[in-house]
Amino acid sequence: MRSRSLGTALGVAAVGILGIAVMTAPQVAVAGQLHLHTAARTFSEVTGGAAHTWSEPKTASGIPGTTIPTHDHLAITCRRPGFKVADGNTWWYQVASKPWSNQFFVSADAFYNNGKSSGPLKGTPFVDPKVAVCPTPYPTGVAETAGGVAHTWTNASNAGGIQGPSVPSGSTVLMGCRLQAFRVQDGNTWWYEVASTPWASHYFVSADAFYNNGATTGSLHGTPFVDLKVPVCPGSGTTTTTTTGVTTTTAPAGGPWPETTGGVTHTWTDYASAGGTEGPSISSNATVQITCRAVGFAVADGNTWWYLIASSPWSGSYWASADAFYNNGATSGTLHGTPFVDSAVATCSGSTTTTTPGSTTTTAVTTTSLGGPWPETTGGVTHTWSDYTSAGGNQGPSISSFQTVQVSCRRTGFQVADGNTWWYRVASSPWSDTYWASADAFYNNGATGGSLRGTPWVDTAVAIC
Repeated sequence: MRSRSLGTALGVAAVGILGIAVMTAPQVAVAGQLHLHTAARTFSEVTGGAAHTWSEPKTASGIPGTTIPTHDHLAITCRRPGFKVADGNTWWYQVASKPWSNQFFVSADAFYNNGKSSGPLKGTPFVDPKVAVCPTPYPTGVAETAGGVAHTWTNASNAGGIQGPSVPSGSTVLMGCRLQAFRVQDGNTWWYEVASTPWASHYFVSADAFYNNGATTGSLHGTPFVDLKVPVCPGSGTTTTTTTGVTTTTAPAGGPWPETTGGVTHTWTDYASAGGTEGPSISSNATVQITCRAVGFAVADGNTWWYLIASSPWSGSYWASADAFYNNGATSGTLHGTPFVDSAVATCSGSTTTTTPGSTTTTAVTTTSLGGPWPETTGGVTHTWSDYTSAGGNQGPSISSFQTVQVSCRRTGFQVADGNTWWYRVASSPWSDTYWASADAFYNNGATGGSLRGTPWVDTAVAIC
């Protein structure tokens, strides 16, 4: 039982419920499949005062929802632990009623929780035990606070794909992992996968927009590029080690790797002859993502290393001489004295490399090794296609319901009906890395039977192509 008054439970108007600043950010439509719990049965609860709602109960933050009026009767889906309010209550309700529609949470502290619909909240229970506990797992991650409005995207490699809800300024959200991808204006290449609802690990945000040091207010000037407490995303090809206070970042096989040109750079489909079909040129001082490296045509200074360009519009179909890149993390200045190649970039698989004093020879390139493959199980009959960007091209054999197949990697492509843009490249025969299937048709959590409702959009352990 609680012994606080209505004033201490709900805060004052200038501060808002729970003693947390009330955000004035506009309401943001929550897009896509949220995998929040929905149930046939709901529970009726009545507020004892105005109550703010949030998309992330663990931090009492995220996207602010519509405030619930005093003495409002609401349908509650379930309850779960979250942010501890002033009197110690940690229970939060998932609100089924419109306009919250199971996308927002509210502290149970604002409700009577005992069947009453009027009177003081003093002495009322923290929570109604009849309300079912929301099924696990709940989103987990490291809490990070935005120092300004932060845009989110499904594709971190080009800060594109489908735009998700923005993270409001001053909002604290949970970050599932970090990876290196698109380089923002100040040179930061770190991105976070946002675990909190409504992003639900389907969207990425530049780490540049966050304090990354535990601060929740003030200027972003001088704050770190990234919080090293956030784990590296599985399959992202990025590892970070710290020695004597100096942080260095390397990228093992898996990639992609960001590299910056020192001048306008031509691209070609045939790296062996610097010929074939010419692709779009890469602008001077542009940073692109590299899939892997291989030995090919020797340019004027004798450099034989070539990069397979992962970024759009090259999309793994065009090559550029590594000679045109800084290859050492620099993004400007002269190329004179820079390395022939970034040795952190993996050699394209299918290559054989032999090294003798003063020389390296690599031959026979096929595709890139990303680790894996990973077993994934379908929840229904699943169509496959040669073109994941349009869910078209040539149709391949369908994958049977509840069939487990090996997938090589994942990437964003055609958006299916519920908003999921993730696709798997299917390694198993007869698909043999020629066909793709929407990740939406798979359990993505190790399950091999049951309903797909509430399952993740994608298995983040699968490497990004």
